[in-house]
Amino acid sequence: MKNLTRKVAALFVILLLIFILFSCTYVEFSSKNGKLAYDPNMKKYEVVGSFSITITEVSFIYRLLVMNEPSKDLEAILNEQIVKYKGDAVINLKLTYHITAIQYLLTYITGGIFTPNSVTISGDVIRYR
Repeated sequence: MKNLTRKVAALFVILLLIFILFSCTYVEFSSKNGKLAYDPNMKKYEVVGSFSITITEVSFIYRLLVMNEPSKDLEAILNEQIVKYKGDAVINLKLTYHITAIQYLLTYITGGIFTPNSVTISGDVIRYR
């Protein structure tokens, strides 16, 4: 009986570790040809470049104290990409908030005191003709 209890406990721990290692959270916000970047009825355009930037957001005590908030720097990031590709606007803007297994594990181990997550910002830079 004692041996069976140990096996069940070991199996439970293994399944819990597998769950933690393979779990992640994924939230996506996107703009498909919306008013955020340009009016599609105004001018013809060509796509001159695409970008995808991942930034890690660091916060403490379940996001009560946020050390860096990448989404607040969104305008600066978009302007940097427009200048880089010598474009005029951004279309197909997508913000993806996700937490990796390691980030989830750090949050779990620290009891929510340290809560990192990642933000991926992607889109296409266009130039008007």
